[in-house]
Amino acid sequence: SLLMNSDFYSDSFCFLAYDKDNPEHVRALEKLLSDPLVDEYFNSLESNLEDEDTFWNSAYLVSNYDEIIGYLAIFMDAKEAELHYAVVPEFRGIRNNSNETIGCQIVREASIGLFRRCKSLKYLKLMIEKSNIRSTKAALRAGYKQVEKGFYNKFALSREDAMSL
Repeated sequence: SLLMNSDFYSDSFCFLAYDKDNPEHVRALEKLLSDPLVDEYFNSLESNLEDEDTFWNSAYLVSNYDEIIGYLAIFMDAKEAELHYAVVPEFRGIRNNSNETIGCQIVREASIGLFRRCKSLKYLKLMIEKSNIRSTKAALRAGYKQVEKGFYNKFALSREDAMSL
């Protein structure tokens, strides 16, 4: 599975491969899913993932080296991967010193890290509900370009664009 199920690190975060046997991981995921926005997102997500060509690849908890602040999942096929992420409510909208939100920073650093780890990957994509303005802004700020409009807007980042971030 392209060695994707192991921890990886970026400048600001540790992406911890989700371990269902680790009580801390289970508690962190339960905390995320106790947020109505996240729960609604995951439920609508699962109902939308009926595409036969996509398979569940890996899930990570995002740590800022102090506590778990979010979640990242990767759905992968040969040339592209779709990212799904959520930020723990108390960290949403918080900005770092370069004026990016935590969500934007997670997307940008995870994207660069994934291109580095997986040389065959050409594109990353995000599907964002059109009403989700905050995630839309985070995607654009992280270097993604909107490529399709719909109930879910589609955003893409190419390897070339990511390497120039």
